[in-house]
Amino acid sequence: MRETRHKESYLKVKRVEVNEKHIPLRVILFFVFLIIAIAGIAVGVYSLSLKKEGWYQIESDNADISGDFSFNYYISGNSNNERRNTYNIVKNAYSSMCLRYKKVFDTQNEYDDVVNVAYINKHLNEDIVVDKELYYAFSKLNEHKDNRILYYRPIFDAYYNLFNYVNNGASIDQFNPDKNQQLKDYIDELFTYCNDENSISIKVLADNKIRLEVSDSYVSYCETNGISTFIDFAYLRNVIVIDLIEDEFVNNGYINGYIVSSDGYMSIFTSENINMRIRNLTDLVITDVGSISYTGRVNIVEMFPFLANQEGKWYYIFDKNSYVTAYFTKEGKSSPLHLDMLFYSDNINLGCIDILLDAYDVFVDESLDLSKVNNLKDNDISTIYSKDNKIYYNDDNSKIDNIIEGYTKEKIS
Repeated sequence: MRETRHKESYLKVKRVEVNEKHIPLRVILFFVFLIIAIAGIAVGVYSLSLKKEGWYQIESDNADISGDFSFNYYISGNSNNERRNTYNIVKNAYSSMCLRYKKVFDTQNEYDDVVNVAYINKHLNEDIVVDKELYYAFSKLNEHKDNRILYYRPIFDAYYNLFNYVNNGASIDQFNPDKNQQLKDYIDELFTYCNDENSISIKVLADNKIRLEVSDSYVSYCETNGISTFIDFAYLRNVIVIDLIEDEFVNNGYINGYIVSSDGYMSIFTSENINMRIRNLTDLVITDVGSISYTGRVNIVEMFPFLANQEGKWYYIFDKNSYVTAYFTKEGKSSPLHLDMLFYSDNINLGCIDILLDAYDVFVDESLDLSKVNNLKDNDISTIYSKDNKIYYNDDNSKIDNIIEGYTKEKIS
């Protein structure tokens, strides 16, 4: 079982004891608890409506990353009071995690209560002790050293104006490396540095320590070009956050929910039946062509070109035959694959991050090498995609339903 829990569980209640001598502190705490109680009343008013068992969407009370997620939990219990207590525990834990993970993966701001990505970017070539969540994330990427997305932040910044282009009079050609040779040369240089393990790499050490190693030549290059952010989980952040949230609930016995992100990642941890859409992508038109149902503990990664989340768009469409995405090949080319693909596994040792990193090369390969797809199946990762009016699959136990007229299913051979 994956072990990613924070050293203090979000699903436990802590007692606070105050020394009798500290009267001023007690007065301060009284008002703090009063504010908490008022907030609790607001939550309680909502939770009083939990008249029956069922699915409830859990929302965070914080200004955090929860806008990228939809978290649903099946609330059960013998009484309204029991159901209300479960709801409040789940909601408070989810709110706390979303706020913490916002801080952990923040590349711009540092915080007193966490050593985060922003801190690491400012402390190059130093041994740094990080919390378990970040250590887990770096360890997973360290298992897939060929995937260099962690180091592509300067490249994503170079593409930012293209991905998020708005026609306000400025020509788009200046943001397009295929039209702007100077920009292309700059991006090519960045790929050379970012793909070179000797120029930049994270070393995962013992005892929750890591070290961001950056060569003198790359540091000098970055200083010359105004680059100060060396690493960023980018669109990997949400896939890691889903794993962390799922593990926290499951490891504490809360096994009746599912969470899905806006950028296509989903974790199911319930005995209830949950459906996931199957989509076809043709001429930039996305159509729901069927669904697959899951029960138990399953992690799912949907990969499609039009990736977007709270941070912005990670693609730009020129026309129905041409677009650029943030799914880059090792050679620095934007993936041209015109497919929407589902990769999933019920192996509890494989989180969404494992699935994405294992499936990444399959998705960015224009040829769609089916031998690689079947290699994934040998590693407990199944695949579903739709092409030419067919739904292709390689899991004999897959429950594919609601296939629209004109489509059939066919096993990948």
